Amino acid sequence: MSVVRMWETRLEPAGVEAFWSIVRSTWDELTSCDGFLGGELFESAGGEARAVVITRWRDTAAAEAARSWEAALDAHSARPGYGWFFATVALPESPRERG
Repeated sequence: MSVVRMWETRLEPAGVEAFWSIVRSTWDELTSCDGFLGGELFESAGGEARAVVITRWRDTAAAEAARSWEAALDAHSARPGYGWFFATVALPESPRERG
């Protein structure tokens, strides 16, 4: 079963563009890691400047590769980021999915 890693950090308002530039320029490095299945990037829609990275991995061992990439981003953040692993929770099938 795949796992999801969520990583969140707060940014300095003046450094938001530089942070996203670094993320974009190093994204291929992360996506080329063995076991990477996909990911999404989010920025706060209001209030504090924050970034959230959601990545999907084959397993927890593969997801460990994200830690060094995230640590490199800490140098461009207002504070070190926090990361968590999540497992998929099965939902009941919706009527539309049953046909």
